Amino acid sequence: MRAFCFALTILCAVQSILAYPRPDFAINGVVSGSATVKTAAIDLGVDIADAGKGTVNLTSGYTVLSNLSTSLQFIGDEIVRVAAPLASQLNNLSTDNSNTIETTYAAINTSIIQFDALISGGLNTTIANINTTAGTGYIVKQFADAFKNTKLTLAELIKAVDQLKSDVGKARKAAGTTNPIPSAIIRANIPAKTVNNVITAIRNLRAR
Repeated sequence: MRAFCFALTILCAVQSILAYPRPDFAINGVVSGSATVKTAAIDLGVDIADAGKGTVNLTSGYTVLSNLSTSLQFIGDEIVRVAAPLASQLNNLSTDNSNTIETTYAAINTSIIQFDALISGGLNTTIANINTTAGTGYIVKQFADAFKNTKLTLAELIKAVDQLKSDVGKARKAAGTTNPIPSAIIRANIPAKTVNNVITAIRNLRAR
């Protein structure tokens, strides 16, 4: 876990923050690579859950450290609250054969946007309190660097998911009323590169 798993050591320490092959990506047809997306999404979900486990038990007399620990724990809990649904949605997407393309992908995009909003400003007050309590900008810089990299990766993810949605829509349209969608149509309309880009973006998010 490189990013989003925050643990306090003395004044601070910020640790850097998705299988079974089944079809789909919101269409009823076997899409190569869906199992890998599922695995990546599960791993991402585990890492996000770890963000809320960075607790530090302190004895009395360490008010500053206790306050810092509380603030860091709050940030970890907020990341779990906002980001965990995204990992679950990406996991479910890999085996989704509902044919509700618009609804499925819209929900994922919303989760990405909410995650981005959280790290773009939703934690500013807490981070400012950390800066004041610690009397140093070191922790703030660590968050700024981690969040900057994460925002770039979220932009890659939303772009990759949008392309997957577009290609899935093409496959659904090309198949007409045929259900499930023949593998030849899926191969012609959903390139391996499209799926691989989603996998890469998820893995990169874990590495931030």
